Amino acid sequence: MLKLLLNSSSQEGDSILYGKELKNHLKQQLGSFFDVFHNYPDYIFVIDALGDIIDINKLFPGFEKEEIIGQSFFQFIGKDNQHFGKVKFQQVLLGQTKELGIHIPFPSGEIKYLHVTAVPLLIDGSISGIYGIAKDMTIEMNLKKELDYQKEEYKSFFEYHPDAIYKIDLNGNFMSANPASAKLTGYSTEELIGKPFRPLIYQEDLTKTEDNFIKAINGIPQNYTVHIIHKSGELLKVNITNIPMLVEGKINGVYGIAKDITENEALEIKTRHMAFHDFLTNLPNRWHLETFFTNLVSNSSQDELFALLFIDVDRFKDINDTFGHHAGDELIIKVANSLTKLFPKQFIARIGGDEFIIIFENTTKRAVENEAARIINNRSNEFEIEEQKINITYSVGIHLFTHLQGNLNDAIKKASAAMNYSKRLGKNRFHFYSEELNELINNKFLLEMKLREAIRKQKFMIYYQPKVDLHSNEIIGAEALLRWWDDEYGFIPPSEFIPIAEEVNLMDDIGKFVLESSCQQLSKWLNLGLKPIIMCVNLSPCQFLQEDLIEEVQQTLKSTNIPNHLLSLEITEGIAIKFLSQTIEKLTLLKQLGVKIALDDFGTGYSSLNYLKQLPLSILKIDRSFILDIETNIQDQAITRAIITIARSLGLTVVAEGVETEGQSLFLKEEGCNEAQGFYYSKPIPADEMEKLLREGLKES
Repeated sequence: MLKLLLNSSSQEGDSILYGKELKNHLKQQLGSFFDVFHNYPDYIFVIDALGDIIDINKLFPGFEKEEIIGQSFFQFIGKDNQHFGKVKFQQVLLGQTKELGIHIPFPSGEIKYLHVTAVPLLIDGSISGIYGIAKDMTIEMNLKKELDYQKEEYKSFFEYHPDAIYKIDLNGNFMSANPASAKLTGYSTEELIGKPFRPLIYQEDLTKTEDNFIKAINGIPQNYTVHIIHKSGELLKVNITNIPMLVEGKINGVYGIAKDITENEALEIKTRHMAFHDFLTNLPNRWHLETFFTNLVSNSSQDELFALLFIDVDRFKDINDTFGHHAGDELIIKVANSLTKLFPKQFIARIGGDEFIIIFENTTKRAVENEAARIINNRSNEFEIEEQKINITYSVGIHLFTHLQGNLNDAIKKASAAMNYSKRLGKNRFHFYSEELNELINNKFLLEMKLREAIRKQKFMIYYQPKVDLHSNEIIGAEALLRWWDDEYGFIPPSEFIPIAEEVNLMDDIGKFVLESSCQQLSKWLNLGLKPIIMCVNLSPCQFLQEDLIEEVQQTLKSTNIPNHLLSLEITEGIAIKFLSQTIEKLTLLKQLGVKIALDDFGTGYSSLNYLKQLPLSILKIDRSFILDIETNIQDQAITRAIITIARSLGLTVVAEGVETEGQSLFLKEEGCNEAQGFYYSKPIPADEMEKLLREGLKES
């Protein structure tokens, strides 16, 4: 077609035609080829020397005829093609044939790419315009762009992927390798290409690598882990994926991806170790213990005896609270090291804060007794913490079992029960689990359940024991004492249920009940017009140490509307001395409320004059142990006189507990004791009987 156009435009002459005149002239010249012109599949157009389109064989999609014919060619080629197009246009008008690619935006928004061949249009020997043949190459260009994009994408993937990517031919030689391959092996990409892979593989893994390579070139993708030798000689662990390389349906090599997992393996080993070991002591943890125990029992003989020792550090909480958690951690580490040194061949695990397990295999009860004694009597139980030497004791529980009784949870539970029993017996000892102990524990558990029910259903009662002025023989106060009657067990003494309540953290609720109930009862008596008396309430260690004690006392006084000075709160020597600074601060705040403070059981504990003068006390109570034989025991008489003298010199009211005879009462009165309580005056009685006593007074003995 181009040849036809060139021949038809080669007439001699020197006149330049434009517009319709040029179009008519072309029609005459083309003659019978005019139909071919208009039916040619590509776009053929004629542009005059001014750049206007004077004819086109078919319209651009979306355009009307009048939107093309007579319009400037340059308005169709887009802004980006303007300069380039005009330069080419001028070159053609000067007699050159030019090819160019242009982008034409169609009304639909689609942009078509046209490849244009432009030739000079000669009329009578003069160049009067341009013939142009434009082929729509949009599909081809888009395909080329997609291919170029994919090539760039693959190049980026290949060049920048953090893992080694490479191609190996059927002989096992590298065909290509990315920079990560060079980094992994230590060889440059130039050194790798053409190099066989086999010298890079660790000798012990070579057979496995060869087998996987053969499977890959036979069309089966492979994934495996081997060790390779870095150029420096370092051994690295890598995970390799081999994929068959298909070209025109034939496998001509293998694609490989290799990931360095050397650090991952080290991390995996570390993580596995952490999962089965205690982070603080590095001893086996509970999970490790379970695995060890299962294997131990399953591989044992029927008559083989095992022992599980449950070891608890005595007073660890006190040490933690006194010196801080950092010191507590330091102590646990030292205890772990001490136990490991003492039993280097035994399995030792830490399963809790200060709780350790030791397992003895193929042993006897006598042998275990000896080993447990070594723990209790170990001379290395003194540790230096925060520059202070602390002597540590242990409570140990022991459970003996065979493989038929090999349940870890059961073994720990029984050994733990025996350990707790050791603590109840006074700590620093060991005890074997037995069925008798189990029965004792079950009874304790049942009692705990009933105790919780009693708190929930308010089954407790308050009894009151009068306090008597020794000189007037009048009731001037009452001590509130907790009593519990159960339908099944009958009367349960405080000595049985209070330790359990303290152990399972129920004393806060019980203490609050006693405080509120006794104050409510006093308020009732006052509202009845009875003589005001002082209500004495004992504070348990747990209750005294609770943070909101002051607020609780204030709220109780406010809600019951009793005068603050009619409430007396009693604490023991043990609490006062153990937490001296905290005790002084808290008692000072209570005394500022107007509440009286009594120190109970004086003389049985520390009995230090130094702390006695520091405490903001109101009342000092002489313990009943000094009163029992006071009529005949000269030492008890001397101690009692001394306590009364000290108390009076400090301005304290003195109260004697446990007065049971007239002789005891007379001695105390003669020595200047202020008040007394005991069975001589009245046993603890219910509220209605106490009310009757307040109305009628004490009867003469």
